[in-house]
Amino acid sequence: MPFGESRVLYFNRRVPTDVIRSAQFETVFGGVKVWKRSLGSSDWKQARTNYHLIATEFEQLVAVARAGAKKRLDTPSHKRRARRAEASDQEWIAQRVYLDILAPTRKRHAEAFRSWDTLHERVEALENAFPDATEWNAYWDRRIALAGNEDEIDEKVAEFAEWLGLSVATDDDVSLIRRAVVQGRRRAFQKLKESDYLSPLDDEDADDRETPPPKRQTLSDVLDEYKAAGKRDEKWLRVLAVNVEEFEEFLGNPKPINRISRSDIQLYVEALQRAPANRKQRFPGLTLKQAIEANERREEPYEVIGKTTIEDTKLAALRTLFQFAMDQRAWITVNPTHRLKVSHANDKDKSKRAISGSELTVLFSHPIWSGCSDLAHPHNPGDLKIDDHRYWAPLVLLYTGCRPKEIAAVKISEIDISSSTPHIRIRANEFGGLKTGNAKRDIPLVDALKSLGFFDYVRRLQAKGEVRLFPGWEAGGTHKEYAQADWVRAFNRTVVPAQFGLDASSQIGLYSLRKCFKRLLTTSGVNKQVQDELMGHAVSDVEQAYLGRLGVSETHKLVRSLQYEGFVFPRDRSPASPT
Repeated sequence: MPFGESRVLYFNRRVPTDVIRSAQFETVFGGVKVWKRSLGSSDWKQARTNYHLIATEFEQLVAVARAGAKKRLDTPSHKRRARRAEASDQEWIAQRVYLDILAPTRKRHAEAFRSWDTLHERVEALENAFPDATEWNAYWDRRIALAGNEDEIDEKVAEFAEWLGLSVATDDDVSLIRRAVVQGRRRAFQKLKESDYLSPLDDEDADDRETPPPKRQTLSDVLDEYKAAGKRDEKWLRVLAVNVEEFEEFLGNPKPINRISRSDIQLYVEALQRAPANRKQRFPGLTLKQAIEANERREEPYEVIGKTTIEDTKLAALRTLFQFAMDQRAWITVNPTHRLKVSHANDKDKSKRAISGSELTVLFSHPIWSGCSDLAHPHNPGDLKIDDHRYWAPLVLLYTGCRPKEIAAVKISEIDISSSTPHIRIRANEFGGLKTGNAKRDIPLVDALKSLGFFDYVRRLQAKGEVRLFPGWEAGGTHKEYAQADWVRAFNRTVVPAQFGLDASSQIGLYSLRKCFKRLLTTSGVNKQVQDELMGHAVSDVEQAYLGRLGVSETHKLVRSLQYEGFVFPRDRSPASPT
């Protein structure tokens, strides 16, 4: 591994556990659990050449220790042949040759497109050389036909033999490498023949030229080795097989294990946190990602997989196999699941606290509500009040206790402002699902929202023919979630620090407004069952049996007049529709 770009590169490999426990560990490895050797250069190419030789020495030392030998190998490492060329090396060599040929062409394209003059010169030169497509095609057809007969083939074969650590290459090795070189050259010439020479070539996999021949073992291969290594519990083997299949399906294509990163594991864990429990029974035939989407579209989504199941079964299965690959086979040097923790999906939201009435006054004195300079600069003071989700969504969250993802998906047709009990219907729809079945509910609209002008805002949207309550609220982030939208990030990272100081974001955020409503219900003496129903929480079986589920006509009477003590909203300006 490198220690800075200009420093010498090193080979580090952890000695397998079975060797550490053997009697030969002290003799062969000197009691050192991590075997480290200098690659003798800071140049990546030279270091890779040395890498194969040193890796071979390490593997042979491991073999010696396992065989019970009591002496080190006599042959110097630079005299030993690392291994035979393998079929898996052929594609890597072909791809490297292909990219090496295309690289200078890409460079010429890039230079040509820097100005009209250079582009004109490039076009003129090519048109003089190839007046029509027939000559262009004929030129590359000749190059393709002669790809295996040019003098530099032998030079390339020697270069790749050295790269692969084949100090003594056999006829079979030379034949395999030659086939790979010719294959790569023909592929590159065909690409150039088919390309439009007036447009830049695709920069596909350019970095692959700088990678060594990859190991091909996948997680499925590790599982096979694990099964063959000794007697294993059949039930645990079935668990391993199920989770390996699910993980490789999640990746799209099985990756070599030395290319599976910690971020791959983290993305998988995040997906599991959204996945329905017993998904194969409830959504047969669907992949993990498809099952998540299908569940979130349900009117009453199934419960998601629990944290314990993820940690003790799914992540434990992967951890077992990665550790085996590292300790028993030395196929990897780092276990990407090491010390990986599974947190609740909403831990960050749960860390936010409710804020007091006086703090609400400070929050809503921000220019977004008191008046901003223009729509493009909502954080600068001015005379305009915007009339979109940035203004209204925090107020609706404050007076309804909705989750951000719930209110973001609400449709105009799910809002009743004309009856004697105005309310919002929280339902799964085409714009978003529900967290649990308890989230399906009717939330009364309090009088305070009406006096702030929210009902008028809804009427303006109805007149425009809008479908959603907040049509400008777009999902954001890696998983395209409403809670990760740009404006939500701006609320948490810009509005909150501006009003409460730089350190406030760790305690106060958009989710704090939901907690404010919960505290308002509690301090106003609202029954816990009503609180749970309005917040979308589970109601206890006893309360459900004795009291049943309350209708919106009853809950509206209980909450319609609720006010936040000490909260003064700026009323000197009224919202105006954006132009």
